[in-house]
Formats: sequence, C-alpha cells, structure tokens
Amino acid sequence: MKRWLKRSAKTLVVFIVIVVILFGAIYKLGIVDRWIRRAVVGRLEQATGGRAEIGSFHFSPWSLHVRIEGLTVHGTEPAGEPPLFHADSVNLSIRILSFFRKQIALDALTVDHPEITVRVDADGQSNLPTPKTHAAKRPWRETLFDLRIGQLQLRDGSVTYNNRRTPLTLDGSNLEFTMHYDAPLDGADSYAGNFGWQQVRLAAKRDVPFRFDVSAKFLLHRDSFELDELNLHALHSSFGLRAELPSFARSNWNLKYLGRLSLLDIRAILRAPNTPSGDVDFSGQAHYAALPAANGAGEWTAKGHYSTRNVGLPYKYFHDKGLEAAGDFNVANRKLVVPDLHIAGLGGTIDGTLEMAFKGLAFRTETRLRGMSVDQLLVALDNPDLPVRAL
Repeated sequence: MKRWLKRSAKTLVVFIVIVVILFGAIYKLGIVDRWIRRAVVGRLEQATGGRAEIGSFHFSPWSLHVRIEGLTVHGTEPAGEPPLFHADSVNLSIRILSFFRKQIALDALTVDHPEITVRVDADGQSNLPTPKTHAAKRPWRETLFDLRIGQLQLRDGSVTYNNRRTPLTLDGSNLEFTMHYDAPLDGADSYAGNFGWQQVRLAAKRDVPFRFDVSAKFLLHRDSFELDELNLHALHSSFGLRAELPSFARSNWNLKYLGRLSLLDIRAILRAPNTPSGDVDFSGQAHYAALPAANGAGEWTAKGHYSTRNVGLPYKYFHDKGLEAAGDFNVANRKLVVPDLHIAGLGGTIDGTLEMAFKGLAFRTETRLRGMSVDQLLVALDNPDLPVRAL
C-alpha cells in the first residue's frame, strides 16, 4: 500500500511538472497572449458593433497584469477619419475572486492618451455603431458592459464632438458602469447606461485639484439623448441635472437643474481669497438653441430662483457677515435680469431690479434702501479687522 502511494505521488509530481513546463512553453511562445487577444477583440466587436484593433497584447499570469498597446475601436466613420476610440496603451490589474465561478475583480485600470471622437451629420446620423445581434422574432436585450473598477486613471486624453475638443484627464476610485443594448420589436433600439464614480479628481490650469462624486443614468438613441439623475457632490457643494437632446441634427438642449453652491469651495478651488463666504441655493430650467448661421454658436435662455444665506464679505474696505438675498432670474439675449432683487443686511433691506450684460459684465440696478443702520454701515466700512467666518 505504501509502495502504491509512493508511485502515485511520483506520478502526480511528474504530471504537475509536465503541465507547468508545457504551460511555460506555451506562454513563452506567445500562444496565450494571442488567444486572449483574439478573445478580447471579439468581445469588443460583439459589444460595440464596431471593428476593434489591438497593436500588441501581453498578459502576465504571475502578477495578473494585462498591457495593451494601440487599442482602437472603429465606428461607422469613413476611412481616413479619426476612429470612435483610440488609446495608446491600457494597463489592467486583475484579482481573482472565485476561480470556479469565473469571478474576477478589476483592481486598477490606467488608460494613456484616450481619444474619443463622435461625429453627427446634418441628418442626425452619428458614427456610433450598432452591436451585433442574433436574428430573433422577439425583443432582445444584452448587457454590453458591467464594470467594477477599484482605481481608474484617464491620462492626457480628449473627447471630440464635431471638431470641438475637450481635454480628458481624470482619476478616481470605485467606478461602476453598466450599459445595456435594447432592441424592441416595435420601436427604435437604444443604449441604457448607469454610471457611478467616487473621489474623482479634476484639475484645470491653475485651479486646485479637488475630489467629487458623480452618478448618472442615461438613455442613448440613434438620433437623441436623455440624461437622467446626474448628481455631483464636490467639497461642500452639490448639483443635480436632467438634460434632453431631442435630435442630434441640432444641438438644442433642454435642461432642469437644482443645486447648492458653497462660496468657500469657489475660494478654495480658484485660489481666490476675496471670494465671499456663504451658500447659494438655486433651481430652474434652461434651453440652449444652436444657431447654424453663427458658426456653431448658440443662444442660452434660462429662468429660475435663487437664495443665499450667511454671506460674508471679506473685503478690506467693506466687510460684513450674515447677508441674505433671494429672487427670481431670467437669462435671454446674453443678459441676466433679476426683476425682484432682495438683499437683507446691515439692519435693513435693498429691493429692486438688476440687469447685467454678459459682455463686459456691465450691470444696471434700480433699488430702494430701507431701514439700514448707519452704525453697522460705519463699522463695516471703518474696521478692516472685523472677523468674517473662517475657512
């Protein structure tokens, strides 16, 4: 019995050694990389409906690290035009949660120079491809993406929409992104997405980098777009937005918004120590109408309500705290109008109207001053060391 066990153990050891040698040889020959590369290209093409290309692919089974060079996904753009997506390199770090259940976690993803290019022609047709489907006489839905990423970095990239380029450099943690493709029998196909990202960092020019959390739901049709429940929380401020683009043929946007802005956040981000302190609550709706004759420019109109509280003015020659203001506002013809301006402070009130042209920020007011305390006004003017709420 002992002799049999010894022979079995030797056979098992020899078998394991042979398997390891074969796997090592296969890995060294690049067979594993080529097999995974073909699988990744096929999955991308199945999910997006576009043609995918990978320059080089390398998978390290010991560190569970993947490096892709030259990742490109083509849309329906003609030859010679920039592709829908291109990245110089993509690096992934993977963690196996369950080998038998085929569950893995994407710990880190770094994308260098990601370039996203979306084009929409005069008829509203875009270069977005259609996922490959199976012929079926029933409604069809497929999950294209279901991502959970611990750390995500997008470095030195950009998003281009009809020749308008926006820089794209972000990093954050705990990204969750799902996208489904719906193809009903009696309606147009669409993409439904759900997105969430925490501790995202964004810095522009001289502004201080700051972290924010963002989440959104959206619905993308062939010729229109709906953004639902976009929520953004940054420092002490929050912002909610709903948006609708009825047709890609023209950039006519309908928006509804609600938010609270902490002026201390503006002071910190823009490095502007003279920015007042306090909070501004605002809500309303807006519309952006494209003007084709104006070379892609457009006209904003908006209306809504605002209120401020605990505003402190830190200026050297005028300083006070506890100011409050409220009113409705309208934006049209590149001009802001506040028809019912109301400010309370210094023991009195200011009521009237305000008009401000966006060009040059020239403004005009008609106001009535009531009940202001001369003593409080003199204190605000003459005592530059009057304490204002600290940062």
